[in-house]
Amino acid sequence: MTAVQLLQVLTNISFLLVFAVVVIRALRRPSRESIDIALFFGAPAIAITQGWVVQALDIHSPFLSLISGALILAMPLLTLRAIQGFTDLPRLVVPAAAVAWAASAIALVAAPSPIPAPLLVPILVGFVGFEAYAGLAVLRATRRAHGVTQRRLQLIGAGTLLLALAILVAGLGAVLPFASSLTLPLALACALAYLLGFAPPAPLRRAWQAPEVFEFVRRTNRLVGEAGPELVHSTLARELATAMGETEAGLGIWQPERQVLRFWRVQGKPIDRPLDQSLAARSFTEQRAMVTVEEPGKGKVLPPDYRRGAPQHVLAAPVTVGARRLGVVAILVSKSSTFFDDDLALLTLLADQSGVVLEHRRLFEEVHGLNSTLEHNVSELRALNDELGAFAYSVSHDLRAPLRSIDGFSQILLEDKGEALGDDGRKNLERVRAAATRMGTLIDDMLLLSRLTRDEMRVGTVDVTALARGVVDELRAREPQRNVEFESNGATPAKADERLVRIALTNLLGNSWKFTRERKLAHISFGGETRNGESVFFVKDDGVGFDMRYADKLFGAFQRLHSTTEFEGTGIGLATVQRIVHRHGGRVWAESVVGKGTTFYFTLPSSEVATHAAGR
Repeated sequence: MTAVQLLQVLTNISFLLVFAVVVIRALRRPSRESIDIALFFGAPAIAITQGWVVQALDIHSPFLSLISGALILAMPLLTLRAIQGFTDLPRLVVPAAAVAWAASAIALVAAPSPIPAPLLVPILVGFVGFEAYAGLAVLRATRRAHGVTQRRLQLIGAGTLLLALAILVAGLGAVLPFASSLTLPLALACALAYLLGFAPPAPLRRAWQAPEVFEFVRRTNRLVGEAGPELVHSTLARELATAMGETEAGLGIWQPERQVLRFWRVQGKPIDRPLDQSLAARSFTEQRAMVTVEEPGKGKVLPPDYRRGAPQHVLAAPVTVGARRLGVVAILVSKSSTFFDDDLALLTLLADQSGVVLEHRRLFEEVHGLNSTLEHNVSELRALNDELGAFAYSVSHDLRAPLRSIDGFSQILLEDKGEALGDDGRKNLERVRAAATRMGTLIDDMLLLSRLTRDEMRVGTVDVTALARGVVDELRAREPQRNVEFESNGATPAKADERLVRIALTNLLGNSWKFTRERKLAHISFGGETRNGESVFFVKDDGVGFDMRYADKLFGAFQRLHSTTEFEGTGIGLATVQRIVHRHGGRVWAESVVGKGTTFYFTLPSSEVATHAAGR
């Protein structure tokens, strides 16, 4: 096969492919526009098929040649009829092209073969002139189009101009033989432009849609947090009109309480449209994109502001988020178009993005409302904490005074009237003084517990091991007669409030010291390690332990697992530990075996992780 033959085959196949696509489309959705396009590509398809049949059967028929010629000469007329679906033409252009075709066909039949030059030139000029005019008219229409429609019109306009140029070059070939070699390449370029214009593949359509969708996303995403609902809706309507290249667009939001679609428009106030009156309602109820034609006097009509002399088309797509039907987007088109399918595909993408914007706006308002509620609650909580602090201080002050009086007068009685009271009286007074002391300690612990949630934390790097050793040294100094072995593995530092950590360790190590007093040689250990970005510490002893069935009560205020006759205490210490650890975002828990000891674990933020995060 020669290069010329290959070009001829590719050109023929391209025209036949386009013809097959437009015929299928015309059968699925018959309309005047789709039938005109099918007729336009039918002319070269019939001529090509006829040529193959003649060649295969070796038929020599002047009549068949005349039919092929007449079909080719009809292409300017068929082109002008086909492009009326997406561009406006002067009223006399199509009739003029019909007259030119009739005259050319008569000349073709009546003239001798080969056709004389004085007759061929007007036929050629008419063909090229009308075809070129059609191509320029299509390219002029691209200025009003957007997205896929614009790209398809550009290709169709280019293909039409290439067809005119190919016929012109073929005609010049009679005078300039070298020009005829350009005919087939121009015809193939024309066929490919038509193929991509009238039957673009899906990936190419999506690529053409992408710029319009991305620009729409860019312009509408800013609406989420910067505007009120009314402005969001009206701005979305304007952006829809811009993206679709139309002057009129609307965003209809379903109002369930009134059973209407409230449409925000490019201009003017919102209008409410019941479902039985709105041309876009069917898209909303059936949840699919569609085109609806206005039928004055027969069915649903447009609002008075939008009524024109001729019936108009409404392109609509539903706006849905998940299972929630938010509404519908719609654009108003005054003229029927061959490319409504592409317009609906783009409108569906824009409707989906509009749903995303509306849902994000709803979530933003919900979060904003929750934040306002939270700020109000925090403000109330702070006020309550301040009142609680003042109340705690007042109560402690009011309680301390009578306790000091009880302790002081009891001591005076013991000193001045001790002999008269006898042994029982003195013992009773000692019990009174001990109870007053315990009450004072309890008040101090309660005040400390209440302050832990109110005092500001000063977080820094804390050497927890050094703090633990310091607490143990203080315990040894208080009870030097105790024989206690203390071990530490040199745990890593933590990011915490040093004062609060010291209080927690004082309670934990103090408990270990207290509950190991029955052992001649007691063992207490402290250590820690880093796990999953947090420091885990432990305090372990070999004291009396406790039953794990009661572990859930361990950290409650005033909860005790041993009587005061066995071990002193107020029941506040472990509640204090838990509150301190929780303020640091950590956890605290215990493991124990009765008679063998207890291990308390608690977590704090690791200083290594905190330093690394700060460095980033």
